[in-house]
Amino acid sequence: MKVILLTLGVLLGMSSSALMADQDADQVCALLWQMEERIYEGRARGDDSYYLSISSKAYIGWPPQFPDPVGYEVLAGIQPGSTRPSGEQIDKTLRGCSVDDDVALIFYSTHRTRAAGGEPVDQRFETIHVYVQRDDQWLLIGAMARAQPDRPPAS
Repeated sequence: MKVILLTLGVLLGMSSSALMADQDADQVCALLWQMEERIYEGRARGDDSYYLSISSKAYIGWPPQFPDPVGYEVLAGIQPGSTRPSGEQIDKTLRGCSVDDDVALIFYSTHRTRAAGGEPVDQRFETIHVYVQRDDQWLLIGAMARAQPDRPPAS
């Protein structure tokens, strides 16, 4: 009987630990999505400094307009009130998020309807951002975006 109770206690403990981990992951994903929102709010104002402020010095990213990945040193050239024109409009859709201890991935798609400067466009992209947690702060360490391939919507 003691073995059964002990086994049941261990199983319940594992279940509650897994549930707590899922809740923690949900909270981290919600936080990361808020951070993504702030990135795009800054872009709409023509200010990329928030992106820089949350990026690790070990950052490497591959924007769709670049032939190769770029490192933090490229981001370091971004200054508050940068010369990027304001007026960019981008709708974002969260596609997925995964958290494993101090590493998290967030996937989303975007639809840009106005370029920086306000010119109407119809551009769709898919993006992944990789975050690492350091001292209770999530830092962007990796990024990749690509033009969305032409394909029918998922059913």
